Amino acid sequence: MSRCSDAIAKASGVRPRTMRPPYGGLLQRQRELVHSEFGYPTILWSVDPLDWKRPGASVITSRILSGASAGGIFLAHDLHAQTVDAMPATLDGLLKRGFKFVTVSQLLAMKTDTAAQAAVTPAQ
Repeated sequence: MSRCSDAIAKASGVRPRTMRPPYGGLLQRQRELVHSEFGYPTILWSVDPLDWKRPGASVITSRILSGASAGGIFLAHDLHAQTVDAMPATLDGLLKRGFKFVTVSQLLAMKTDTAAQAAVTPAQ
């Protein structure tokens, strides 16, 4: 992790603040270790349209739109032409439903803000 962080910082000038394991494969104890040793929250996704199977742009769009929820993250691989082709309809569909696009850091801050508000909101 340290070498990866150093390489990313050297190449981009910015140190990573989050981590997504390849294929999402990480045991809970590994997540805890990464967080305690490096301070990185593990970022996964809530919607996987299985675009790597190349089901077609319309199927990718449909899967993302049907699985979308507030605070969600969808997995999409821009190396597949079908995934790229699906994005205009996908993004338009999400915007029409009122979704807002933010960075992962912004999303994490929103979740923290929401949790803090919930903690201080008096019961009705």
